[in-house]
Amino acid sequence: MRYSVVYEGDNRRWAVIDCLTSDQPFSYYRTEWDALSRARFEERRWRTHQTPCPRLN
Repeated sequence: MRYSVVYEGDNRRWAVIDCLTSDQPFSYYRTEWDALSRARFEERRWRTHQTPCPRLN
């Protein structure tokens, strides 16, 4: 998976981490559910762009 979710206890927030860009935070959320939803959405979006286009002969 490209995106992971990590809890930051000091700031009491959830971070969505982009593992492809040297583990930099992608966005922050107050609830785990919101962070997981965003990570899943971005994962689906990223996979859509990574699939090769069908060849037209």
